[in-house]
Amino acid sequence: MRNFDRLVTFYLLRAVLYYGLFDKVNGCAADRAIEGLGYGEKQIKAIGGMSNFLKELKKRHDDILKNMPKFPALLDKNLQMLSKKLNLDETQKQILGFLIVVSNSSTLENTIGKIEDINNRDFNKMIAIILNLPQRAVNNALKYDAKLLSSGLLVIERYKINFLAKYSFLNDDFAFEMFDTKNYISKIFLKSVVPCGKGDLKSCDFEHIKDELALTLEYLKNAISTKRHGVNILLYGPAGTGKTEFAKLVAKEIGLELFEVAYNKFENDKRATKRYLAYTAVQNIFSNNILLMYDEAEDIFSLDNGIMINKAAINRALENNKIATIWITNKVQDMDEAVLRRFDIAINLPIPDEKTRKRIIEKYSNGLSTNESVKRLLGYTSLSPAVIQKAAKVALSLDKFDRQKAFEMVIDNTLKSQGHSKEKSADQGLSLPQSYNVEFINASTDLNKLACGIKESSNARICIYGAAGTGKSAYAKYIAKSLNKPLVLKKSSDLINQYIGETEKNIAQAFKEAREKGAVLVFDEVDTFLQDRSNAVRNWEISQVNEMLVQMENFEGIFIATTNLLDRLDSASIRRFDMKIEFGYLK
Repeated sequence: MRNFDRLVTFYLLRAVLYYGLFDKVNGCAADRAIEGLGYGEKQIKAIGGMSNFLKELKKRHDDILKNMPKFPALLDKNLQMLSKKLNLDETQKQILGFLIVVSNSSTLENTIGKIEDINNRDFNKMIAIILNLPQRAVNNALKYDAKLLSSGLLVIERYKINFLAKYSFLNDDFAFEMFDTKNYISKIFLKSVVPCGKGDLKSCDFEHIKDELALTLEYLKNAISTKRHGVNILLYGPAGTGKTEFAKLVAKEIGLELFEVAYNKFENDKRATKRYLAYTAVQNIFSNNILLMYDEAEDIFSLDNGIMINKAAINRALENNKIATIWITNKVQDMDEAVLRRFDIAINLPIPDEKTRKRIIEKYSNGLSTNESVKRLLGYTSLSPAVIQKAAKVALSLDKFDRQKAFEMVIDNTLKSQGHSKEKSADQGLSLPQSYNVEFINASTDLNKLACGIKESSNARICIYGAAGTGKSAYAKYIAKSLNKPLVLKKSSDLINQYIGETEKNIAQAFKEAREKGAVLVFDEVDTFLQDRSNAVRNWEISQVNEMLVQMENFEGIFIATTNLLDRLDSASIRRFDMKIEFGYLK
């Protein structure tokens, strides 16, 4: 480590002689600097005081300058390889190497690292002085669009004022790993981009989106073979619908190893920025014979992500990425349209239908499921194969405890811990009692004729009103079942949000969901957000009604609204319904 020690000494000498380190740090740090240079109070007195001490330091500095120390062999090798991969110039290489050395030296951390009240300009000036480099070259090297920063290797914290807090690397282990004899460059980045495990699902488990799967596979095969840049697939949909499994299956089918941009080791407040920088950095490190997966993509794509990443930079990244990437998010409502347009393929993974979920439960339960347990577990729309397999593993290891009971118990408790409650799926929501008969409903029109008319036109806007308990929602389910269509049922609690503008987004999303599924859309208690605008006292009350009217006007499908309070509905909304039907109590 002789080169390392000589480098530390050289950096410290430059900081003391040319940057005025003793004037910029407290007494403790100044003492550490003197000790780091190999001196003590008695030795300084023997030399003849501080003036002679500084002269001696100058002589040592000039002697070292005649034979400048190099980076330690392992660090130098990794820096050379990294510079070649990322096209870093000599100035950028020297800056990166210096900061890596500081992060590995307790002497430098406790001396130079203690400098306070340092802004970006001071930071650049200090580096230029310590490294004996031209100021302009350092300024250019540390621009945000220069390779060193835009590559994601180095982050300059604009608003930090302590030297050590002023910069950070791709990940917390980066500076240490650059000294590791066993590491190749690609291994250094495995802290930020990690291999994914094998998936559990097969093509038959995505029968409900088989066309989208086939499209994705063919497109990616072609893109990889032609080494096309800017290849990006977006997967979105509710949690637990198999988006990650879909990505793993795609990688397996096209014969590529899948890597995920890691997120579990980063601090919460820096996670999004760090992950994005890691994604940027690996573009030039890994070959394009891998597939990347970026889960929880809403961290950087949402309009209110609160992170310091230029939107233009994100757009450029989507246009120029060398490694094909599958981006995963639970929602796209908050994503900028300019970002959405840049994805080659966007696939909505809905909750699988009951038939598919039943097959998955039976397939991965290892013989522990019964007809009764399958029927009960179908209530969990977020139940994944991994949870089923783990529950089966636990249950099969038991000798005395009832295995089937243990199997269901483990699943229940696991899903509860993940925040998933047992809920009715769209298919289950269609269920009606066997005794259901529209003849028993006291309605203001012939309901059988209405159902036939809707079946012929496949386009209707119907308002069903009347007292609670008169069968309004049940008839909407009957319509969906008679048409053999899925049902999207939304209550006011599903749509109303405390934040301004979010309710409107939820309303729009509900219509979009019904449109994509070809479903009958039902809004229960529609009077909650279709109140008469003449009585509105807040802007958002008006905007909610406006959004509803626009969506109703543009919806080419079957929309049914139920209400107990017809007289409270906005007059314009009432005119938009093709038919208004009153349901009364049984006579």
